[in-house]
Amino acid sequence: MIGGLGFGSSAIILQGMGGATYNDRRARPWQDLLISAAGPTSNFLLAWLITLLVVNVPAATRDPFLIALLPFLAYINVFWGKLNLLPIGPLDGMGILRNFFRLFLAERPAFIISIWISMIVGLLVFVFCLVTRQVFIAILVAWYVWSSWTQWQFFRSHNRID
Repeated sequence: MIGGLGFGSSAIILQGMGGATYNDRRARPWQDLLISAAGPTSNFLLAWLITLLVVNVPAATRDPFLIALLPFLAYINVFWGKLNLLPIGPLDGMGILRNFFRLFLAERPAFIISIWISMIVGLLVFVFCLVTRQVFIAILVAWYVWSSWTQWQFFRSHNRID
């Protein structure tokens, strides 16, 4: 997606339980919004392609391995696409939200609003996951909330956005 907008190649940095794409050139807010939306969109597209494969390729419904694997792959891609749309940093939903605000606000207020939404939504999702006994997702989201909190603390102490 970044190359399609004329930004050339990017670096993909894998950290912890995820990764991020970095590019040295600064995009406009609408371009950053599209770039952030590309991740979840690709998840949903892949799930749709897998479903088409299951429906249209007879071998996919005869082979026991594919019978077990393909529906699971489709489910995981839909699940991860939905999770990735949550406005919790560092998920793509946070990037979408922040860049949406950047369409009509300056960078500073867009960051402040989106980081607080990230922490509040993250805490709500954390509590929901604990109540529904989804411990792994609760731990993952708690880590994301902590990451947002440390970003906020850095911003406050340095009075800048990095």
